[in-house]
Amino acid sequence: MKKVYFTINIIVALGLISCYILPYLNPSEFPVLSLMTLTTPIWIILNLFFLIFWLLKSPKKITLSILIALLSIPLILRQFQPNNKEIQTGALGIELMTYNVRLFNLYSWESDGNTDDNMYQFIQDKNPDLLVLQEFYDDPKVIINYPNHYKKITQGKHGIGQIIYSKYPIIHSGSLNFTNSSNNAIFIDVLIQKDTLRVYNLHLESFRLNPKSLNFDEESSKSILKRFNKGFQMQAQQTEKILKHSKDLNYPYIIAGDFNNTPYSFIYREFSKTTSDAFLEVGSGFGKTYDFLFPMRIDYVLGHPSVKFNSYKEFEEEYSDHYPVLTEFQLP
Repeated sequence: MKKVYFTINIIVALGLISCYILPYLNPSEFPVLSLMTLTTPIWIILNLFFLIFWLLKSPKKITLSILIALLSIPLILRQFQPNNKEIQTGALGIELMTYNVRLFNLYSWESDGNTDDNMYQFIQDKNPDLLVLQEFYDDPKVIINYPNHYKKITQGKHGIGQIIYSKYPIIHSGSLNFTNSSNNAIFIDVLIQKDTLRVYNLHLESFRLNPKSLNFDEESSKSILKRFNKGFQMQAQQTEKILKHSKDLNYPYIIAGDFNNTPYSFIYREFSKTTSDAFLEVGSGFGKTYDFLFPMRIDYVLGHPSVKFNSYKEFEEEYSDHYPVLTEFQLP
């Protein structure tokens, strides 16, 4: 039986090793393989199980599990950070919040009839300098008091889109207008004292699935796989468009929003080539920005290398299927 267990251990170890390789494969060419990146936490847990198992049952066979456990550390740190202390500085701190507000509960996904009012109140209480919202519902009832904003609303029954609020003057704004998608990315340039900062609000392609109500019969599984394949491919194309758009900027920028993918994905790797992740810089604990069975981080605040993050906090407010993220940073 030990030989059987060790064979399974080898298979599980190879599964984790593949999670290192897959983010290098463009989903436009390998969409099916990209699906496996979503299972990275499972491979990590299974390998940790074997580490404990061999420690208790047969220490002589623990070498492989120790090596794989060490290999797991960089992956674990993308989802879990030790307690980082906030950086205390005397410089001007700029607060930014990103939040997928899920249409302010327009279709009553949450049973609490006060969900929308609670969400407005939460936003007003935090009152960040820059507020980045996805799945914004353009309703006259929505009153968020900021002196400046830029929004891009898709044509539809309820006018759904994205918006960026700013306490600073907006000197330029625009929309990237993703092809064949109801998702999008918008941006603003703001003047902060004498400095210019660009803020991107991303809502990358959705898989349009509710994880809590998935049905895995044969027909549904084919449909789910097709949606994932299409979603991964479109996310890769959208990421390329955003990176090309920001490539030649000669001033700092922030990229924030709902990426609809994990920190083990191809798109995260592409963004991380030129940006730093606020969670990795100053976050702590399990990164959890999406309501799921286990901690899942799919909402991000990324910054140009010259941007210095001071603090990062997620709020597990159950008003949406996403949790708001609040960061403070300073410009060079």
